[in-house]
Amino acid sequence: MKAKPKTVSAPTEAVLAVAVVLEEAVDRTLDALAASPTKPGRYEADVEANVLLALVIRNSEGVYELARRDLALLPAALSCARVAFEISVRALWMLVPEDPYDREARWLAQVQTEEHYLRKVAERLGGMGTDASAQVERAKTVRDFREAVTRALPHGHSVPKQVPKFDAALESLGRGAEYPFYMALSQPTHGTHVAGGMYRRGLGTQKELAEFVDGPDWGTPFRACIDAVTQTGSRLVTVLGGDPRHFLTDRFRSKAKVALNRLRCA
Repeated sequence: MKAKPKTVSAPTEAVLAVAVVLEEAVDRTLDALAASPTKPGRYEADVEANVLLALVIRNSEGVYELARRDLALLPAALSCARVAFEISVRALWMLVPEDPYDREARWLAQVQTEEHYLRKVAERLGGMGTDASAQVERAKTVRDFREAVTRALPHGHSVPKQVPKFDAALESLGRGAEYPFYMALSQPTHGTHVAGGMYRRGLGTQKELAEFVDGPDWGTPFRACIDAVTQTGSRLVTVLGGDPRHFLTDRFRSKAKVALNRLRCA
């Protein structure tokens, strides 16, 4: 029988309490979508936003499961939270317009990201002398589909040249002030010297090496995921004709705020 992995730092009561809140946010969001007057399907943007929300949720589930396992798993949790946050912003950018055909136009910019990916892969494979015909053909199929749908859009609806870069998308949502928070989430993903600070303090001969992870450090990934799940879910439920206040109640918002504050002060 395989030995159970050793726990480096057991989760604190405050961390476990926020994990419960994040799991509840996921459950409430899924219940609200199931109860929406309409289901994703009539408009492609709604379907794609629902797919992106699934990615947000799975990464958020990863965060609360990691928290319950070991506080030392914070680097992985931060990476998952960064992904959830970034995908949430993309989904919200696509869902912003009230006019459904403007949302469809933004969805077409999202479709184009697959073309871009396939072309880049084909270029790399071709440069190594590897057959890339499958990627080239798939890119052509996606392009032909995108162009056909673009031509079918009602007059006056234009497709953006591309999905905006993350900072521009965040700014367009009126949330530019959150970019430094995103930068903090991104450090472990990039393996920066800042990220190494979880295992190192000080410089040169003054540095100390150890695992400097504590319960309050988990506030960053938890906050990112709670916001990503609830904000994306709220907008999608609204677009589908539902009322997000039925699942994002004042009582739940207060519960989340109190739990995060207690963790921060633990």
